[in-house]
Amino acid sequence: MRILAFDPGHSTGFALVEDGKILMSGTVDHAYNCFTDLIDMIRPDAVALEDIPTMTADRITRDVFSIIKQAKATWTDESVKLFIVKPGVWKPLRKAKNKGFIAHVQDAIGLAEYAERISKDA
Repeated sequence: MRILAFDPGHSTGFALVEDGKILMSGTVDHAYNCFTDLIDMIRPDAVALEDIPTMTADRITRDVFSIIKQAKATWTDESVKLFIVKPGVWKPLRKAKNKGFIAHVQDAIGLAEYAERISKDA
């Protein structure tokens, strides 16, 4: 299963994982708002989006989260699943690897791996 994950923020981390392998990762500046373009280009089976903390997220992080979540209505393929996962659910289960990546990309990779794992159980 191809999972595209986003860790929203000023610099949003993203990662594409398939069968436990990292195929692509990086960051996107919030100003470019190319999240839907990435989804349309990559055509994942699912998109995983880290939910934002209700008390500590700033306006830009909230905006990025909303943009990605609301983009679901415009995705090319309606069969693409959307996983919105609270950090407290997936972060304790992430593996201690991917240290060569910046924090937002590490989180996107971990979130994609978590979403891939739970999608196999569903």
